[in-house]
Amino acid sequence: MFSTFCVLLVCAQLHFLFSIFTVGLALQSWLNRIWSSTALTQPSYSSLLVPVALGIYWNTTQFYIFYNTGLTSSKYILILKYLLDILILVASLALNRLLIHNILRQVKAIVTRRSTYCLGIVALSIGLASFYYFPYAFDNAQLSWTQYLIKPQISFWASNNYGQIGYSSLIYYVGYLFDFIPLTTVSSAFKPALFILILLCCFYIFEQIRYKPLWLFSALYFFILFFSAFGQWGAFVTGKPSIYGVILSMVFFASFLKPFKEIKFNEVYLYFSVAAFSGIITIPYMAMFSLFIFFTSVEKNILARKFRNLIVVAFFPLFVAASYATSLSTISVAIGLLASLLIVSLLTKLDFNSHRNHRIFNNSFLRRGTAFLPLIGIAASYFLMPATLIPNGRSPFPLDGTTTLLEYLLYQDKKIAPVIIVLGVISAILLPFIVSRKDKFGIQAFCIWPIATIVFVLVVVHLNIPLPLHPSIFWNVIKDVVQWYGGPLFGLLVLLLTLESFVLFKERLKKSKLLLPNKENAFVQFVGIFLLTAILLGHIGYFQRTLAYQPPTFTSIGGHGDPDLAILAEHIWSQPGVKTFVMTTILIISTLME
Repeated sequence: MFSTFCVLLVCAQLHFLFSIFTVGLALQSWLNRIWSSTALTQPSYSSLLVPVALGIYWNTTQFYIFYNTGLTSSKYILILKYLLDILILVASLALNRLLIHNILRQVKAIVTRRSTYCLGIVALSIGLASFYYFPYAFDNAQLSWTQYLIKPQISFWASNNYGQIGYSSLIYYVGYLFDFIPLTTVSSAFKPALFILILLCCFYIFEQIRYKPLWLFSALYFFILFFSAFGQWGAFVTGKPSIYGVILSMVFFASFLKPFKEIKFNEVYLYFSVAAFSGIITIPYMAMFSLFIFFTSVEKNILARKFRNLIVVAFFPLFVAASYATSLSTISVAIGLLASLLIVSLLTKLDFNSHRNHRIFNNSFLRRGTAFLPLIGIAASYFLMPATLIPNGRSPFPLDGTTTLLEYLLYQDKKIAPVIIVLGVISAILLPFIVSRKDKFGIQAFCIWPIATIVFVLVVVHLNIPLPLHPSIFWNVIKDVVQWYGGPLFGLLVLLLTLESFVLFKERLKKSKLLLPNKENAFVQFVGIFLLTAILLGHIGYFQRTLAYQPPTFTSIGGHGDPDLAILAEHIWSQPGVKTFVMTTILIISTLME
C-alpha cells in the first residue's frame, strides 16, 4: 500500500522535472535563438528559475486550451500532453543543440556548487517529511475545482474557479494518472518540488542584492520562511497554491533590488506572469509595487516602455485572473486590459526627462518625501482600523469592525511572528532613510508597497468605493500581506535593514576600531551565522514535536495522523454515491446523494 504512494511521489517529481523544468529549458533555447539578449553570460540562479518559469507558463497555457476545448475530459489527454512536450524537446535538441549545451553548462555550474546541493538536500528532506507527515493538501478551492475535472461525481466545485490555473495545470495530469486516489493526496506529492523551488528563489533573491556569503544569507532567509506561517501552514502542512505565487512574486520584487542598468526585464515579465498564474492574490501586490517603482525611479522614460511590454507579456494571465476575480464579463475584462495598455503606451510618449517634467517628477522634495511614505502609511492605517468589510453583516478578520492595527500585525502569523513582522514594519519605516533613492530605488518601493496596499484596502472599505471586485478579494488582499508575506516580505526587510545599516556605518566602525581592516566579510558572516543559529535554536521545540508526531496511518487513498479519520476517509471515498469530499486536519465532510 505504501509503495503506491512512493510511486506517486516519484511520478510527481518526474512530472515537475520533465514537463516544467526540461520543457522550460527547451523553450529557453528558442528564446535565446530569437532574442540573443535573453542568454545568460555567466552562472546565475536564473539558469534554474527561468526554465521553471517558462515551463509553468507553457504548462498553464496548454492546460487552459485543453480546458476550454473540452480535451481535459478526453481519455487521451495524457498522451496528447506529453506528446506535445516531447515534440518541443525533440525540436529543440535538433535545431538548438548548441544553445541547449550552453544552457546546460550554466545549469551544471550552479547545481554543482556545494551550497546548492547541500541546502538542496535539506530542502528536499523537508519536502519529503512534509509528504510523509501530511500526505494531503487542503484549504484549497482550486484543488476542489481541479478534482471536479477529473471526477465530477465526487466534487461539488463545478464553477469556473480557474483563478489560480497554474496550480491546476501542475497537479492535474498526475491526478488524472492516479485518478483512483483523491487529488488532495496527489497534490501533496509536489511538496518536495515546492521546497526546492522555495530554496532556489532564496538563492536568487540574495544573488540579486549581492550580499555575501550567498549560501549563508540564503539559508538564513530559507529558515525564516520555513518557520513562518508561509512555510509551516502554507507549504509544509497544506501545500496551498498561493505559496507558489507568493514565492514567485518575491522573485519579481527581487529583480528590482539592484542597480537599474542590471535589471533583466525579460525575466521580470516572466516572473510577474507565472506569479499571477500561480497565485491570483499576488497581482494587486505586484501592481502596487510596480506603481511605486515607477514613481520612485529616475528612469521613468525607460520604465514606461518596460511596463507596457509587461502588460503585453502578462496579458493572458491577467485576463484569466480578472475573469475570475471581477464581476465583469470576459469582453469587459479584455477591453479594460486593452485600455490599461493604451494608457501606459501614452505614457511612453511623454518625456519625463524634459526640464518641465523633471521638475515635477524628480524634484528634491519628491526624493525626500518618498522616504516618509511607509511611516505615513502606518499612521494612516492606525486611524483607519478597525474597519468593517460587510456593514450590518458578519465580516471576517481583520475587517470585522473590531480588529486594531496592532492586533492585525500580531495575530495572523503566530509561528515566527510577531517578532519578524514587528521588526519588518520598523525596517520598512527606516530603510528608505538609509538607502539611496537613485541607486536602490527598488528597496524604497519594496518598503512602501505592503503598507500602501493596506491603506488602499482600508480606504476602499471605509468609503465603500464600488469597484468591480468580489468582496472576498479585499479581505484576502489585506489578510495575506501579513499571513503569507509575514515571513517572505517582513523577514527580507529585517535582513535588508541589518545589512544596509552595516554598509552605512562600516567606515565609522573602522575609525572607532570596532571593525578590524579587511574583516568586513568575516564580521558579516559572523552576524549571519549568529542569526541562523538563533533561529534554529529558538525552534528546537519544533523539531522535537515534529519527530514526536505519530506516523500517519496510510490507506489505499492516502494517510492521516488520526487512524480513525484515515479509515473513515477511505470508506467515504469508496462509496459510489459520494458527492462531496472535503479533507481537513479535523474531519471529513461528505454528502451522500439520494
